Amino acid sequence: MDRFSEFPLLNSIQSLGQAPFGTVMIVSGGQDVTSGMSVGLSHAAAWVYEAAKKLERLGKLKPGWDSYGGSPLSDAARTLTVQVLDWLGKSDLPVPAVVLGSNGNVHLEWRKSGKELEVELGNKKSIGFVRVSPGGRITEGTHEYDQKEMLMRDAFWLAYA
Repeated sequence: MDRFSEFPLLNSIQSLGQAPFGTVMIVSGGQDVTSGMSVGLSHAAAWVYEAAKKLERLGKLKPGWDSYGGSPLSDAARTLTVQVLDWLGKSDLPVPAVVLGSNGNVHLEWRKSGKELEVELGNKKSIGFVRVSPGGRITEGTHEYDQKEMLMRDAFWLAYA
């Protein structure tokens, strides 16, 4: 059995739609849910599986989950988060905190060797990021173009630089 088959939220994603990086499908039980290229989450690092479980739990939250009118997980944030998990799935990263923002966006937060990396995933047009170095230097911004390449650089910075 595919270790992602127990996550109906992830397996329900049929297509990443009209994202600028192309169409990607989720693998369910070793086969594509629909025709197209699979993201291959079943071959990812263990941390991706843990992050996917956390994302699955966030997808079950209802409107008002934070008692302040917080929005449930948005379809766009869910889809982009799965895409990012695929992009970074072979990186040597720790298990991230997977946090739902009150606007329905997802924050992935990693800490390693005194460094911190946070990415905010909402819509496909931009990915917000914050990097904090061990000395406290903060770099923040958005990745609007070449999102995969830029996130791969961020992951490399966290894991190895």
